[in-house]
Amino acid sequence: MYIYGAGKLGKKCYEDAKQAGYECKGFIVTDKQNNPDTIFGLPVIVPNELKADDECIVAVKDEYKGDVINNLRKLNRKEILLYTSAGGV
Repeated sequence: MYIYGAGKLGKKCYEDAKQAGYECKGFIVTDKQNNPDTIFGLPVIVPNELKADDECIVAVKDEYKGDVINNLRKLNRKEILLYTSAGGV
């Protein structure tokens, strides 16, 4: 699975997922220009680099969730999991 979000919430999601035994392939960001190439040693990619069978958890601030979900739907992502600031999917 990939985590959409490279900020505090995305990193918290990664830690929670790792602790729960999930394997994270990397992080997704809307724009690579202002983000690192890796986080926790995992690649940072943009949405169009996702493969058809890649799972995605959205872990961004509430103010960005609508735009992120719309962008993922444009890429034919039908199942989109949301990570909340309280923790959990």
